[in-house]
Amino acid sequence: MKLYKLIRTIADHDEYDGFIIWANSKEEAIKLAVDKAGYYAYECIAIEVTEPEQPKIILSSFIAG
Repeated sequence: MKLYKLIRTIADHDEYDGFIIWANSKEEAIKLAVDKAGYYAYECIAIEVTEPEQPKIILSSFIAG
């Protein structure tokens, strides 16, 4: 299996805007996101996460308020 980072191209309030998913393919990763989040997860960009040469952040979350 591979690790995928999915980013929604368009997101609004009260919607998922991204996922980190273990899957066998990009298509399977998107299907898992759609199963969880509904039809709008089709608007995702799926990027395979590979081992970096240097330390780096692959996910962060910021709560505005």
